Amino acid sequence: MKNKKPRKIIIGITILFCITITPAQNQVDENALFADTSSTVDSAKVVNTKEAIKNAEEKKSVSFSGEVNAYANPAFSRTWFDDPKSDNTGFSSLIAGNALLDVRLIGGAKAFADMEASYTPTRALSPPGSGSVFTTDSGAQLFLRELFVDANYHKLIYVRAGKQVLQWGRCNLWNPTDLVNVERKTFIAKMGHREGTYGVKLHIPYRTVFNFYSFIDANDAPTVSDLPVSIKAEVLFGRTEMAVSAWKRSGWQPVFGFDLSSQLFNVLIAAEASLRNGRDMPTLDVRDSILRLTDMGNTWIPRIAVNLTKFFPLNGVADRLMLSGEFYYNNAGYDTNMFNDRRVGQLLALLLNSGERSPASRLYEMNSYSKYYAALFTSISRFIIEQMTFSCNAIGNLNQKCFVVSMGVSYQSLHDFNFGVSFDAYPGRKHTEYTFMDNGLTVRVQAGIVF
Repeated sequence: MKNKKPRKIIIGITILFCITITPAQNQVDENALFADTSSTVDSAKVVNTKEAIKNAEEKKSVSFSGEVNAYANPAFSRTWFDDPKSDNTGFSSLIAGNALLDVRLIGGAKAFADMEASYTPTRALSPPGSGSVFTTDSGAQLFLRELFVDANYHKLIYVRAGKQVLQWGRCNLWNPTDLVNVERKTFIAKMGHREGTYGVKLHIPYRTVFNFYSFIDANDAPTVSDLPVSIKAEVLFGRTEMAVSAWKRSGWQPVFGFDLSSQLFNVLIAAEASLRNGRDMPTLDVRDSILRLTDMGNTWIPRIAVNLTKFFPLNGVADRLMLSGEFYYNNAGYDTNMFNDRRVGQLLALLLNSGERSPASRLYEMNSYSKYYAALFTSISRFIIEQMTFSCNAIGNLNQKCFVVSMGVSYQSLHDFNFGVSFDAYPGRKHTEYTFMDNGLTVRVQAGIVF
C-alpha cells in the first residue's frame, strides 16, 4: 500500500490554516488612473466668476506613486513530511519596487509608465530535497512593465500606443478570449506587476451603450505581415454587457470569442468563450513510448469560463464577505497524464528554452492542461481588526484530482504600510499538474509600503 501520510499531513495543515488564517496583491487600477475625466456638473453650483472659470479649466499634471515589497518564501517538499530535514526545506527571497509615473496634458493626452526593479539573493532551480541547484544573486534587475501614450480626437476616438496590460476578458482567472496579453493571470499572486504587450489599441465609444476596440500587436512581429490584429464590439442591454471578438494573424486560422457580464439576484455573472482551430494548437502524442509533436487537427476547439460572485453582509457590515466561484472547460485538454512520464523533465526544459513563437512554447499553459478546472475565491474584510483581510482560495484540476489551496491574512495600515502571510498547500496525487515538482507547502511572508 502506498504511503498516504504526506497527503494526510498536507490536507490537515490546509484545514488548520483555513480555520485560523493569501494576501491580497495590490494591483495598479489602470481604469482608475485613466478614468474618463468628463463629468456632470450641478448647475446650482456653477457661478460665473473668474475663480470658477479657472478651476474648470484643464490643467497639466504630473504624479508619481509606487510600491516596494520584500518577500521571504520557505518551501517544504512532499517528501519533507515523511522525513523532516533542513536540507529538504527550500528558501527563496525577493525585493521588488514599482515606480508609477502618470502625466496628463491639457486636451486629454496622457502618458503612463510602470518601471520595476527587483533583486533576488538566491533561489532554487529544482525542488528541495532532490539535489537542489541554486543560482547566485540576480544582481539588480530592471523591467519596463508598461509604457504608453494616450491620445484622443475630440473624445470620440481614443488611441493608446506602447507597452500595456489590456483588460481583455471578464473572468477572474481564466480568460479564453484573451489572446493579446503576453502574461496570463496567475492563481497565486505574482511578486511584482504583469508584463505589458507592445502595440496600438483603438477605442471608439458611442454614448454608454456601445464600444468598439481593436488592438494591433507589435510585440513579436519582425514584418508587417506578422502583426496580429484583435477586434471587439461591446454592447450594453440594461444590466447585461455582451461582446464579440476576433483575432487573426497571417498564416493562422482566426480565433473567435464571446463574453458577457450581468447580474441576477445580486449575483454578479461573468462568462467568456473562445473558438480556435486545432491546426494552430500544438500537442504531444505518445505512441510506442515515443513523444511526437503534432497538432489537434482541422477541427474547432472551444474553451469556456464562467464566474459567479456574490457579496454578503457579516456582523452588520455590508459586503464584508466575498465568495467567487469559477469553472473552466478546456476542450483541448489532455486525456492522458503527461506528468507521469519520466521524460517530463526534458519536456519542461524544452518549453523553457524555446522561443515565444515556437510551437513547443505553446504546449503547456499553467491551469489549462486538462479539460475541467474549478476555482473558489473567498475573502473577509475587517478580519479581527479594521485593517486586516482574510482570504482562502482554492483551484483544482478536476481530471487529475490535484489542488492548490492558498490562504492567509494581509494587513494595511492607515499610513500605507502592508504586511501579509500566506500558506500555499498542494494536496493531491503524485505526478500531477500541481504536484509533479514535489511541491508540498510554501509559505510567503511579505512586507512593503505604498506611496
